[in-house]
Amino acid sequence: MQMTDRIQAVAAAYKKLFSSYPQFQPTDEAMKAYFEAVEPYEPQDVVAGVKQFLTGVVDDFNPAFAPSAPMVGAVVRKQAEARWGKES
Repeated sequence: MQMTDRIQAVAAAYKKLFSSYPQFQPTDEAMKAYFEAVEPYEPQDVVAGVKQFLTGVVDDFNPAFAPSAPMVGAVVRKQAEARWGKES
């Protein structure tokens, strides 16, 4: 996957997540942190992680507030690890 396609896929996933929190307006610096939090993982893992938040299955998460970048990174990591387990 080209870097531009990768960035667009991750940006689309974040747009979907953050659109469910209209009061949340992340700064450019905050968005950099969100992108850095998922940089080691594939876009499909980011999409799966976002779906976890949107469907309310993330443990220890208050859905009244947007998740932090580290929380998104942790959930995406779990999605990647689950995918890696299936691939081996």
